[in-house]
Amino acid sequence: MPSRRRELARSSESNDSGFSEMLTIEEYAARKDKYRVVAHGLPLAYPIIKTPPERNLHSLIRPSYATCANVYLLTTRDDNHALWQIAARSVHALILRSGASSFNLRYPLQVEISNPDLSYHDISWCLRPDLMLITLFNEKRSEILQIVKAELSNVASAVCFHDRIRYSDRNTTGSVGQPTVIVYCRPNVPAKFQTAEERLACLFRDITAEVHIELLPGVVTNSFNI
Repeated sequence: MPSRRRELARSSESNDSGFSEMLTIEEYAARKDKYRVVAHGLPLAYPIIKTPPERNLHSLIRPSYATCANVYLLTTRDDNHALWQIAARSVHALILRSGASSFNLRYPLQVEISNPDLSYHDISWCLRPDLMLITLFNEKRSEILQIVKAELSNVASAVCFHDRIRYSDRNTTGSVGQPTVIVYCRPNVPAKFQTAEERLACLFRDITAEVHIELLPGVVTNSFNI
């Protein structure tokens, strides 16, 4: 199943009929996180490199699909996101009217509103040394790869078994990660990701261990390559 915060934010639970359409992995991930909203387009994908506005980011990042923006970030503890995009667009328009063009910004201006307690920002840890869990993943590996190849042909770059933990809990003593099947998908390639995620989740519905499924943007070359 998806992580709890992702599950709460699923567009399908908001009767979004477009959630099952052909989307890029960036669009799919953004639609599943209702607690990161931007004025226009999509939020920047993690990991995010933060630097002073005048720095040339292309000297820091190599992938051709990386995105750069000048982001005005507003954080909130509010859990009602209904008006966030309207607010983000209003702030964006206000900044432009105030003469942002005179700053000669190197990258596009973006306004983001997010709730860091509810938005999705997990990181990977090595899978715990749990023999039962490792055996389970080994038993399911063939079926997982069959589904990925059938549903995400030419999109998926790798399948990994990780423990996932909230970024904010990474230094917390006693934090335990969530066993997760991660499918990294190449950016900018449309696919029906919801179908793939649901089929993968079905593989683990009748087992005792709680295993999450995550479809994320990324190109990985040192795992179970697709």
